[in-house]
Amino acid sequence: MFRGKPKLIPQTIIVAPFENKTNDPSMDVFGEQAADWLGRELSDKNFKVVDPRTARIGQEVVRQIPRPFRNGDISVALAEETSAAYVLVGNYYKVGDSIEVNTSVVDVATRERVKSFGPFKGAFTSPDVLLARVIPPMLDYLRMTVDSSAGARLTGHTAPTSLEAFRQVSRAWEHYLANPRDTAPVFAAMDSAARLDTTYAAPRLFMAYILDVNKAWPQVEQIVQRVRPLESKMSRLERSALELFDADLQGNAIDRVAIAHHIADISPGSTEAPLLAVLSELYVGRSAAAVATIRKTDPDRGMNLKSPSYWEWRAEAEHAAGLFADEAKSVQIGKRRFPRDIKMTYADVRVLATRNDRDLARYLEKQGAVRNEDEIDAALFAAQELRAHGRTARADSIAAVLAAEVPVVVNDTSRRVIDRFANILYEARRYDRARDLYARLLARDSTDIDAEGRLATAAAHLGDSATVARIDSHLASLRRPFLHGRALRWRATLAAVANRTPEAAALLEQAVREGYRLLDAPVQLTIHLDPDWTTARASKPYAAMLAALQAQ
Repeated sequence: MFRGKPKLIPQTIIVAPFENKTNDPSMDVFGEQAADWLGRELSDKNFKVVDPRTARIGQEVVRQIPRPFRNGDISVALAEETSAAYVLVGNYYKVGDSIEVNTSVVDVATRERVKSFGPFKGAFTSPDVLLARVIPPMLDYLRMTVDSSAGARLTGHTAPTSLEAFRQVSRAWEHYLANPRDTAPVFAAMDSAARLDTTYAAPRLFMAYILDVNKAWPQVEQIVQRVRPLESKMSRLERSALELFDADLQGNAIDRVAIAHHIADISPGSTEAPLLAVLSELYVGRSAAAVATIRKTDPDRGMNLKSPSYWEWRAEAEHAAGLFADEAKSVQIGKRRFPRDIKMTYADVRVLATRNDRDLARYLEKQGAVRNEDEIDAALFAAQELRAHGRTARADSIAAVLAAEVPVVVNDTSRRVIDRFANILYEARRYDRARDLYARLLARDSTDIDAEGRLATAAAHLGDSATVARIDSHLASLRRPFLHGRALRWRATLAAVANRTPEAAALLEQAVREGYRLLDAPVQLTIHLDPDWTTARASKPYAAMLAALQAQ
């Protein structure tokens, strides 16, 4: 893969993990913590600094790049990977019972060490005392030579956490990046780290991040309440993350966009933070803004080299913006780089559905055979996308094949499987059978708003006005926490089924403002994929709704 020359961002600084020269691998964690703490302190003093987590991810990426394709100095290569103009490096040695630390500032463009500091000596068992002596002269120099507008608060600093607590958080991050679905050991390590140091917010914020992604709102709220007293000890980035969690808990979708962009602004070099802004824009239907944001991000650096998320969301943004030729190119690149990732399979299906390409027939090759879950979901997604783009006959054909394979649902069938079967039957317009399955889901969990909403829309198609009126009234009366506009979404859909398009658009706009995500991952039943919205999405009231959401 050809990668262009890195574009260094002026005044941007990255702190590389200090190099362990003690010949004792157990002391590696000191170098990691020194870099983490220095990065946090620089950010808190308003320097333009790559956040420590991005630096750690960048280091792992650099280590996996063959030496002929990167700079020989791994610290300079790390800086280039994150577009930093300066890199702070350090070495530490064991001298008797003490640790000796030397640090330098490297100009990445010239590869020169423009300033060195130290040696600083201290006890390995008291890293806070030692590191507190390392920071001030480095900050003074950076303020004078790199960014005179930063460093306003040079007198105080927060103490680093214990080495063991930091080690547990660091290793948990590494495990999560390698195995994002295996969260049990991550949560155990984070909980242990938080108990070791009750003033350390990072482990609980990390747990909140994972829970937020999975929309586990009650648990997110519990963590937010626990860490709020630690806000004064948090880094600037951690405080912004706390604001994001608050916006998500409150269902404040519009504020979330601004917060996500702020996080991207204070995370130079990060390839993940801009994606957070892209997702936030797509959630509220700002597809053009999402396209503009993601195209400013380098797909050939950092985490984007290890994860298909960039190409997944770039393709979805281009699809939502109607840039189908650009979407096809993005999917082609994403498939080439991540050929076995299911996310790119969905992106490929979306392109083929837009074209009404005959290649979609491959998802029907196993007619009568037992399909795996990914094949079923991809085929259903294909039918939904075809219908969304007016390819009704082709959509009906795929949905009919899938519906014919839906078995009789037994009592011990999981909720996830019942929901999948119900959605297939609904897409195939088997509203009576779909209604029965949604009713079973609702009987298992009376708080399942999506099952209740779909039960009502199935009833509407079947002419059961009494059920429609009862459920619509119930949805209108709901006041429990974390609704996030979902009750309004289903009331809007009932209005769309009844061809009350202006009412449907008005209710949907309110739903989005309260947290309902207008666009989301392919496996989510978004408005774009909902067959009940195919006609309404082409209406003037719907266009006016999108314009209103984009105006703020």
